[in-house]
Parts: sequence; C-alpha cells; structure tokens
Amino acid sequence: MKINNPHFVASARAKITAHKAVVDAFLRNQKVQFVDAEAIRSAMPPEVAADLTDGVLSEIVRELGGRAEG
Repeated sequence: MKINNPHFVASARAKITAHKAVVDAFLRNQKVQFVDAEAIRSAMPPEVAADLTDGVLSEIVRELGGRAEG
C-alpha cells in the first residue's frame, strides 16, 4: 500500500528517525545480537513503547537489520 499523504509520511519518518536512535542505543547498551520487534517494544520505556506503532517499529527493525516478526 502506497501512502500519498505527505504529512503522514513526514510524521512517520520523523518517528522512525527519533525512535531508531533510542532503540539502537538500547541495543548497543544491552549488547543485543538479534533485533526482534516485540523484544524491543517490551524493553522500551512506556512513553517510547506507546509511540512505536507496528509500522514504525517494523521499519526501525528493518533499518537495523533485524526481523520485524517475533
């Protein structure tokens, strides 16, 4: 599905960029070798986890080289 709403796309990209840094730092700190979407969601602080929609989380996991499905 292609989304043509530029505001939605910009908002999603901003969330991905902001949260990717948090997730990446967490993974480096924990020395995690494998990126898993549900493990990340459950380990994040509540305010971050609440903002990690499935689409945003899947894109972060993909960009970090892991798998999006648990």
